[in-house]
Amino acid sequence: MQIVVPEATLSRRARSLLLAALLLGALSLLVGAIAAALFVVPLVVPSNPSFPTYDAARQIGLIVAGVGLALALLLALRALTLRRDNATAERVGQALAAFVPAGYLYIRNVSKPRLGYIDAVLIGTAGVLVLRTVERTGVFYAEAQRWMIQRDRDQWRTLRWSPTREALHDMKQLERFLAKQGLSAVPIEGLIVFIAPPPTTTIHAPAALVPIAQLHTLEDVIQRHFLVHKGRLSVLDAERAAKLIYR
Repeated sequence: MQIVVPEATLSRRARSLLLAALLLGALSLLVGAIAAALFVVPLVVPSNPSFPTYDAARQIGLIVAGVGLALALLLALRALTLRRDNATAERVGQALAAFVPAGYLYIRNVSKPRLGYIDAVLIGTAGVLVLRTVERTGVFYAEAQRWMIQRDRDQWRTLRWSPTREALHDMKQLERFLAKQGLSAVPIEGLIVFIAPPPTTTIHAPAALVPIAQLHTLEDVIQRHFLVHKGRLSVLDAERAAKLIYR
């Protein structure tokens, strides 16, 4: 199994976001300066019938400049905080390398505008496996897409967070992304992987919608739910899907 991280792609994306932020910020400052100048040096006197339109235009100019600067700041923050790697996905990849056969590609920290963010993807002739990696600890119970955490011996609290919902969303997004690129028949499955071992983390999921594993059960779960289907995706389609996701 080969492990890759799209660092170059993420670096290009960060540079593009920074450039867009600079251009938008410069344009916003220009618009704001012009609007402010129209207040300092009025070109239309209040008695002129056109003054309400003139006044509205300079006020709108200031508003547009403010909104533009705010968007430029958000773009810059996004560029500076763009995740370049995923530590939990890296640990899962190290565990996978011990048993996943050659010919499979593990891509971690996938981030694309048309796809969104995915912790990691495993691609091979068994299809595409979307992985949602989790660092949280505790005693969890999963029922459909609802997750609960144990607080006391008989006390459970429903969580707004749901790795099942997130994994299903990632799978759907990837399915749409590949379909738009002409790969509409790619088998896509999901897997939720908790990093912490028991008893630090314990999961009860008798009827999980998406398979759940921990590092010590990862090989067994992937062998039963994913690698057992080897050969259902051609090598050519697997390589094509990998290129689309990685680049």
